[in-house]
Amino acid sequence: MKKEAALHGLPESWNQIVVEMENGFSRSLLQRLTLAASIYILWHERNHRIFQNRQRSMDQVTKEIKEVVLLRMTCKAF
Repeated sequence: MKKEAALHGLPESWNQIVVEMENGFSRSLLQRLTLAASIYILWHERNHRIFQNRQRSMDQVTKEIKEVVLLRMTCKAF
């Protein structure tokens, strides 16, 4: 997702991503939406794996992130 949203400068580590956000993460709307959708959907996937013993493939998770970002980009009510 980093490649597709041009988030090249964003670190790999979640801890470092949080630091970047605290230090004024002010990128484009597409980049912010991609990061937010990724965090939410990965958290959701984690909970499904832990509490419901269900898991999806990386391709399925990536597809959902893309769909959420596209929906938000085309929706007028952010």
